[in-house]
This record gives sequence, structure tokens and C-alpha cells, in this order.
Amino acid sequence: MASKEEKHIGVWRPTRDGRERIGAIFFHEKVEKLDLKGTATNVNLKIPSTIELRLGQSHWPPMLTNMRAVISLKSSSVGTIEVGMARDENYYISKNPEGSHEAEFIWRDALAGLIFIEKNRGDSWPLFQIELKGELSYVVKCKEWWPDDSGTFRVEESHAEVRTRPTQNFSGQVEISYPGEVWAKMIQEAFKISQDNPLLALQSLLPFLTGNNQ
Repeated sequence: MASKEEKHIGVWRPTRDGRERIGAIFFHEKVEKLDLKGTATNVNLKIPSTIELRLGQSHWPPMLTNMRAVISLKSSSVGTIEVGMARDENYYISKNPEGSHEAEFIWRDALAGLIFIEKNRGDSWPLFQIELKGELSYVVKCKEWWPDDSGTFRVEESHAEVRTRPTQNFSGQVEISYPGEVWAKMIQEAFKISQDNPLLALQSLLPFLTGNNQ
């Protein structure tokens, strides 16, 4: 499970006595590698993160969906400016009583954003602001549902697990950075993969293209 000292955004739900935290999304900084996947002319970057969920006082397991993270660069030259968005298309349901899941926040077609970061991060390694938004639902059991195959309403003796509509939105933000050598290695790999992308041909020579990294 993730360390409580890591940067994270909590997921809270109301209770009769106030509220309780039923989960958190942890964004990992102390990583040995940033996972990159090449496409035909671009790259997708996975943001290292973990999701923790617990049942809490509810009888219904909570579910997190529709999570997206706006990624902004913070630097003295440009202030705070959005450079990309990472989405997690999966859904996550709490384990009983609690458990963790590896998240899948993918920043797709990240090349243009990475070029901008390298041109504007100055003499220091980049600092990012992550603004996360998502939806909280619950998994309930019922005897009436719309089956996927026929599209007709049926009543069955056996229970079906279905998701409620989103009961609330959650959001929060953290600031993160990665070790310099990890970031530099990822950048070199990203531009090697994307060498045929015209975006690179339009750039003036940058340190990462000549090998003069910090």
C-alpha cells in the first residue's frame, strides 16, 4: 500500500456524524522509471499512481470512475500553465475491508506538452500541479435490471450488482516532481520514439536533443 507521506488526494463521503475518508489517490514521486509507450508518431506517458479504497461505514462498496488529471507546469518563466491531461478509463471498487489498486492515468499524445516543458522549465527539473477530478458511485444489489443482451426489463430471483448514478464529484490538487535522472531518461526516450514527428523538426536545438542534460 502507498505511504501516507506521499502526495495524495482524499475521497470523502458524508456520514451522520460528519464525513469519513473512504479512499485516496496517491501520486508517486520517488520512482525509478516513467513508463512511456510509443504510437505511430507520438508517445503516451503513464503517471505513477495508486488508488486506495475502503468500505467504511457503508454497506455498499464505493466505486470511483471518470477520473481525469489536469497536468500543469509551474515555473518562473510561465507561471502555472496547463500542458496536458491524463485520464483513467477504468473503474475501481473497494475491497473488503480495504485494498489498493494500481491506477492507469495515461497522458495520451504527450509530445507537444513535453516539448513545451523542456523549453520552459528553466534551469531546474519540472514541477507539476496535478488537479484531479472524478466521480463517486456505489455498487448495489437489486433484482430488477436492464440486461445487456435483450434490452428488456426483467425481474430475476438472483441479484445483480449494478452501479448507482454518481452520488458526488470529488476533486483536489497536489504538486509533484520526479528525480532528475528519471525525467531526463524519459525525455530522451520520448524524442527518440517520436523522431519522425514534425513537431520535433520545428524546434530549435534543445539540451535534450544534443545530449546536454543537467
